[in-house]
Amino acid sequence: MSQDSLQDVLVIPAEATLLELSAWLKKEQVLVKNSNVLDFSQMRKGDSSILALMLYLQSQLPAGQKLLARHFPEQLKTLLELYDLENTFELE
Repeated sequence: MSQDSLQDVLVIPAEATLLELSAWLKKEQVLVKNSNVLDFSQMRKGDSSILALMLYLQSQLPAGQKLLARHFPEQLKTLLELYDLENTFELE
């Protein structure tokens, strides 16, 4: 059994900005899924709204468990540091 089969992986869309995320969240019913892994490999454009989504998903996990962000883009790492969130999530 692969590690992915033990985790609920949510693939972030190519455009992950406030305008695009709103429609995507509704279409994919993201907020009702129990995702603990985010895959950013397809994301090309993002803003701080993705951090809000990450904080929400983190709040849904059991205490002590961190949300895993795979292929986390450098452009968002700057925002994590700006908002002092760099230790909130596990980044790959």
